[in-house]
Amino acid sequence: MATDVRTPLVRLELALRAVGNALSRADLERLLTAEPELATALDGVARLSPADIDQDARIAIEAARAALLRCKRLGASMLEFTRISLDPAGVAGYARDGLRPALNPSALATAGLATTLEARG
Repeated sequence: MATDVRTPLVRLELALRAVGNALSRADLERLLTAEPELATALDGVARLSPADIDQDARIAIEAARAALLRCKRLGASMLEFTRISLDPAGVAGYARDGLRPALNPSALATAGLATTLEARG
């Protein structure tokens, strides 16, 4: 595989790893600083021709795909953690489709659900 083909694929994998690392630490600042590098890497990958993709390129693509899967899983976990943390307090949450309305605490009480969390030790 030519170096010019390998470079954008490796750059994409590294950018996705940076995003995944930021997600794993819930580090918003690092997540935001990783975005421009990810955009640049994606632009480089978009410029590749299908004719450039050989077996070595496919291996690099699979590495980037694994990094992307990690990002998806970490992002889903973070979203679920945030939802679970905010719902009992009646705070509006965020989902992929946008802002969700806050739960009404009185509706929770009417339904027989507690609005506080109990710590168990």
